[in-house]
Amino acid sequence: MTTTSDVKRIYFDITDIVEYARVYNHVSGIQRVQIRIIAALAKQHGGKRIVCSYWNRATSTYCQVPGDGVFTSSAFNSTELLLKLRASTSHWLLDKSDAKKALAKYNGQKQYRALKKLELYLTALLWPAGLKRFGIQPKQSFNHIRPLEVQQLTDIPANETLVFLGSNWNTPELLEVGKRHRQAGGQVVQMIYDLIPHTAPQYFTQGLVNAFNQFLDSTPQYVSSFTCISDWTASDLRQFVQHIPGYAPLIQTVPLAHEFAGFARNQDEISPTDASLIQMVKQRPYVVCVGTVEVRKNGLALLQAWQRLIGELGERTPQLVFGGKYGWKIDEFKDLLKRDAQLARYVTIIANASDQDLAYLYKHCAFNIYPSFYEGWGLPVGEAAWFGRTSVVSSATSMPEVCGDLVDYVDPNDIQAIADKVKHFVLNPEIVKQREQRIREAPLRDWLTVANDFYDFVMADSVSLGSQAA
Repeated sequence: MTTTSDVKRIYFDITDIVEYARVYNHVSGIQRVQIRIIAALAKQHGGKRIVCSYWNRATSTYCQVPGDGVFTSSAFNSTELLLKLRASTSHWLLDKSDAKKALAKYNGQKQYRALKKLELYLTALLWPAGLKRFGIQPKQSFNHIRPLEVQQLTDIPANETLVFLGSNWNTPELLEVGKRHRQAGGQVVQMIYDLIPHTAPQYFTQGLVNAFNQFLDSTPQYVSSFTCISDWTASDLRQFVQHIPGYAPLIQTVPLAHEFAGFARNQDEISPTDASLIQMVKQRPYVVCVGTVEVRKNGLALLQAWQRLIGELGERTPQLVFGGKYGWKIDEFKDLLKRDAQLARYVTIIANASDQDLAYLYKHCAFNIYPSFYEGWGLPVGEAAWFGRTSVVSSATSMPEVCGDLVDYVDPNDIQAIADKVKHFVLNPEIVKQREQRIREAPLRDWLTVANDFYDFVMADSVSLGSQAA
């Protein structure tokens, strides 16, 4: 009979998901990847083998919970996660992002805004249906959520594995956790999504670049092996590592998935949580661009391409829909929308889209567009394919690895080429249909396969590490 002590555990650090949940209700790319991998492995191997660990900043302790009870819902909800981990005691029926949006009109009126904030939260607590008058749809109750059994994690046994799937460079305490386990002879696996702040710092603030480079410089102190999400990222990492004397960690690629978890491939019936999207879809064909609106994603080039399309196509120009929150270094993007009222008519920004909303946007778009300058992978390209939609994609860095010859490519620096490709698709819908048919017939990668590939890598590396120790 196998006992708990006989099971070799894998500890997945989820600190950055916890911290992200304190600010946002919906996850972005990196958090989404972690959740999919952990959820799939916990379902397969159970909470005795798959453990979630995190730094609890409230108690300044490292904690653990069984992994099979953490990510059990198909759609992520920050309040649910924080309640499960005892990181919050709030049962408000209100998302932080919704509250911020509702109170924005009172910015600059400090006392009045404070009164309105009190009114808003009392309404959420005592009369949730009344949130509609603030323009907020009331959320489900969380009274049914039961906290998990949280235990302090002092030391991870040396024969067990610690995995960092996330952006742990924002939490310096995790470096000490990793170093302590590595110095005890344990295996520490670090997933690397990209090295963009190091290789292309112009896309980030100096503070972020400094923090990321500090993280990279610290990896030899605790990382025994790396897994990368693309061959491009693995190549960037090898170039960095080769300059560190005496450091030769195993580096392996585990490509990400095309699957949009929670939705069947080519699923037809999808209901958005934002009812206004239904009306938007009916008004005009649209092209969707999913991801944070930031300088690296090249949204400015899309606006400039759309200016040209409006001049050439007039009312036949599709709506350009951005599915993502505002990020950094986008003053030019915002200024252009303010200056050009005609362009602004053809642009929609959905800053707080849920998974249901994103799935709906993918399913009903004319096609997806992703002109990013630099990526570690390119999740939206695969996700669009999951719903049978083709894409116009940047030819730069890792992006051709996602869908290969199933999609069309453009130079992200060539605004006219972007406009020409969009125009070609708009004027030749039969070509778009041909692309979609190829995509529907092509084999696509799901998250269970990704999780299993990652698990196999961790287990094989564990055996290799054990042999070296012997």
